[in-house]
Amino acid sequence: MNITRTIRRHLRGIISLGIATHAAIASISASKAIAQDLQTLNTWVIETQIHKSLPPYRLSFDGYTDDEGREYVQDIFIDKRGEQRWQPHQHLSNLEAWSHNLVGSGHVIEDLNFDGYADLRVQEFLPASPNIPYLYWLFNPTTRQFEANTALSIITTPEVNAETQTIRSFARVNANTYVWSDYQWRSGQLTLVREERATYNSEGQRRVVISELQGDRLVVVSDRFEAVD
Repeated sequence: MNITRTIRRHLRGIISLGIATHAAIASISASKAIAQDLQTLNTWVIETQIHKSLPPYRLSFDGYTDDEGREYVQDIFIDKRGEQRWQPHQHLSNLEAWSHNLVGSGHVIEDLNFDGYADLRVQEFLPASPNIPYLYWLFNPTTRQFEANTALSIITTPEVNAETQTIRSFARVNANTYVWSDYQWRSGQLTLVREERATYNSEGQRRVVISELQGDRLVVVSDRFEAVD
């Protein structure tokens, strides 16, 4: 809609002047509601440090909040701090992601490929299951751009372990089966190196099968039953 574009341009103008962005996190709500869609335009602003050698970066998440409180992101405008003002740097466009708390758990800025530079992930949506998918971007220190990474999209509800340089994915396959998958970067490729699968039965037990990467394939290294408290 034209009114949507107009209001967003107005918000971007306010942000570029530095108004209402003195805090690390700010939420600017447009007072114009779109009655037909019951949406309220929003821009969520986050300041962060990608690397100690780089200036601060500011991410402006443009989108809207629907009548059920879901916060949708359609564009991410990235600025970097200049000597006197913020300077436009990158635009991530044509997104359709939502969460219930964008400036909280809805986004995470952390090093996903363990190169010392912070990367970005944004919740894609919140499913009924605990398998939360994300959109991922890796920061390229050469171009200083965030680059979309689709290989990481296989990882849901991720946990990043910088010490072991591992990313753990969690998935509930069904009501009785849960899977934890550990990934590492090997020769620049995201590689599954370990999988733990727990299946619960009606006898108060769970079967835990652990597989590990040996050569070019996963091999079962443990298969046991455990009593469930």
